[in-house]
Amino acid sequence: MVIVSALAAFTVAVSTPLSASAAPSSSGSASPSSGAGASGAAPSAKSVEAAQTGTGGQVSPEVVALQQQIDKLNAEMLAAADAANQAVGQSSVAKDAAAKAKADLDVATAEADKAKKDANEVAADLYKQGPISLSQATLLSSDGPQDFIDKVVLSDQVSGYQVAHIEAMVAAQEKQQAASTAADAAAADAQAKAEEAQKVSSDSQAKLAAAQQQMDGLKKQAGIPTQPQGDAPGVATDSTGVTGQVTGEWALPASGTFTSCFCSRWGTFHQGIDIANAIGTPIFAAGAGTVLRAGPATGFGLAVYIQHANGDVTVYGHVNQYYVQAGQTVAAGQHIADIGNRGYSTGPHLHFEVQKGAYGQRVDPQAWLAARGIFVG
Repeated sequence: MVIVSALAAFTVAVSTPLSASAAPSSSGSASPSSGAGASGAAPSAKSVEAAQTGTGGQVSPEVVALQQQIDKLNAEMLAAADAANQAVGQSSVAKDAAAKAKADLDVATAEADKAKKDANEVAADLYKQGPISLSQATLLSSDGPQDFIDKVVLSDQVSGYQVAHIEAMVAAQEKQQAASTAADAAAADAQAKAEEAQKVSSDSQAKLAAAQQQMDGLKKQAGIPTQPQGDAPGVATDSTGVTGQVTGEWALPASGTFTSCFCSRWGTFHQGIDIANAIGTPIFAAGAGTVLRAGPATGFGLAVYIQHANGDVTVYGHVNQYYVQAGQTVAAGQHIADIGNRGYSTGPHLHFEVQKGAYGQRVDPQAWLAARGIFVG
């Protein structure tokens, strides 16, 4: 079938990025480069010719239509997976915040209990000793230490020592109440985020299952074989010794061809930028920071998340192999992973995005990098 063979060749000719040198260009920007294709060889003249029908070297409309359907569906699948990934991540952040709020409440409660005990001991001693410095009326009208405290708080007849204990108790109780309110709010937020994550994940899984079935049908129609990616590898040891080119405190994430912007495409919004290159091309940390996450990630296959000193998080998706693990500190330009084609991807590339806080609002990575002296595209 002409369309089948033409689409297979067309996919190689226009969708497979060409290889580039492992090191970033001297200009510090991602730029087009030449070399071997992802399959190990550049498209031949015959393969390009096979992708064309009719005259004038024009690609068959049928071939273009099928390729566009595949690209659109892939973008929709990635968007659905991204929604699920963000929802689950935000739920995790909310759960951590709730745990911290509960721990703060426990500390505040312990402090309040101690302050109350100290104040009660002072009040009890004074109550037993009689009106040494307090009016006899106040003392006699008190039903016990706590009632005594409540009354002497309003009295100017207590010593500085007594006042200090009473004020400490009141402050501790106020702190405990504030911590309790914060813990309740954090727990409610965590519960809401968990429920939202469950709903989004369920909806996304249903969409992905239907889309995957449709994608398999399109690929079968196009004669494109489904290539299993194999089990996701664990963290590996980087033995290359390669480092990225650092400009000041920041570095270019990867060299290659800029292929997609932070913008709308195929009816969805692409939340990062794409830099295409051959599988195995080094990926570098854009800046110094701490690895929040490294490993399987919905939509990306494998991904690395790094949080920087200002709270921003950079994400490196579709990686083939990674060399860091959660909790690890990395330097700008450190080799953290390799470009891959895992997850919902139509060709080897790095998906790079920037989040304002873990799983927070995404911002334009091009502008973010440019503000730091790194230029892409």
